[in-house]
Amino acid sequence: PITCRPGKPCPRLSDMESNSSDAGYSAPAALRDAAATRDAAATRLVTPWWYHPTLGVAIALILVGVAIAPTTQIVLWAVASMLISVSLSTLYRRITGIWVGPAQAGPRSRPVWIAFGFLVVAAIGAAAAIRFTDGPPWLTVLLALATVLATVILGRWVDAALRADIRAGDATLSVH
Repeated sequence: PITCRPGKPCPRLSDMESNSSDAGYSAPAALRDAAATRDAAATRLVTPWWYHPTLGVAIALILVGVAIAPTTQIVLWAVASMLISVSLSTLYRRITGIWVGPAQAGPRSRPVWIAFGFLVVAAIGAAAAIRFTDGPPWLTVLLALATVLATVILGRWVDAALRADIRAGDATLSVH
């Protein structure tokens, strides 16, 4: 922290930049520490093996609800999916101590998050199409399995891109 002493003027940024020897902490050392902190945070961002498959199953629940569940139960399937998703993200935050969501993502991971969002919307649209065209139930199973697989693949891709964003200082971390 910068402190101003009574009777002395507060240091200005230009003074601090040109007179860093007074601080005892050089700019290169500060940059190294910042990079080390980002690297440590990126290293902590390791998703457990079960996270993405579980998220895929949660999404599949919505698809099954939309495609083949009785109309009166669609909301129940969606609520079950949301509860699993929220519980999963809460557990993840507790395990890693950090959270980076789509809003905090950087330029490497944001396109993958967007692709994942489009995947979910397209899958729900496909489930609705199955319902409204009286498509065969096995098509719903195929859609659900494909969505789980895509969630695992895109999830791992997001993780790798997020780690790169964090190391580069391009993502905003929420530390818990």
